Amino acid sequence: IGVAELHRKIGHKKTAVSYAEYRKLLVTARQAIKSVNRKLVVSGPGFSDGSLALAVADHLNREEGLAVAHRFWVKWKNSGGRPVESRLGLYRLINKSESKRRIEFVRQTIRDSVTDVLQLHYYGGWKALEPMLRWIRQHMQESGSVRPIVASEVGFFVDTDLVKADKKAV
Repeated sequence: IGVAELHRKIGHKKTAVSYAEYRKLLVTARQAIKSVNRKLVVSGPGFSDGSLALAVADHLNREEGLAVAHRFWVKWKNSGGRPVESRLGLYRLINKSESKRRIEFVRQTIRDSVTDVLQLHYYGGWKALEPMLRWIRQHMQESGSVRPIVASEVGFFVDTDLVKADKKAV
């Protein structure tokens, strides 16, 4: 069952849910899975590296300043021709209400050990992966929710317009 279909079945019109709703679903799924076999490993559906990058950039902005946050953001976005926001653009992005919701969702997911492993998806620049993993581990340790991290989707962003242009050139 896809995420959008699942959300329709539980009465949501959008795929964005609050962490409380998400957690309730995870707890129910965990109980069902563990009732079959206590040894089974439970993983959440994962979250995007875009949301994770926002959370890391927000943390860096608050702790070390906008310049450091922007350097990280450039490392994350600098793959496959994605446009990179200016420092001011990043600051505005971090402070949008939808971004704040995504940042808080990531923080709560990392700090809550409802699952046995933390799953993430990664499509960013490789130079940003190590700071992201360090940030995740730090937040897990601070909250006492240390568990393995699994990257079930790893890839590289490619601008489809660039691919089309490249095919025409051949």
